[in-house]
Amino acid sequence: MHVLTTLAKRVGPGGTKALIADPIRIIHRIYEYFDYDFDPKMEATMKYWLSTNPQHNYGIHRYSLEQFNISHETVNQLFRDYVKQFHIYPE
Repeated sequence: MHVLTTLAKRVGPGGTKALIADPIRIIHRIYEYFDYDFDPKMEATMKYWLSTNPQHNYGIHRYSLEQFNISHETVNQLFRDYVKQFHIYPE
């Protein structure tokens, strides 16, 4: 099994949404997976950074395929092999 697939299963469902919702928990689980020490000082630094750099601090950016005249079919076709190799599933 590919290491990214194993890691994704270990970290849990949700992908990017889970990382945004609770980044410290996800990073902690990644460290556990690789058997790395999760230093309390590092966690404090992450909490500080998160508190001083809130999401959307500089506004919300919204992009769409249509904006660039690209179809979903084209994207699916172009990234088919990548998606298959890394077991990426829609969120």
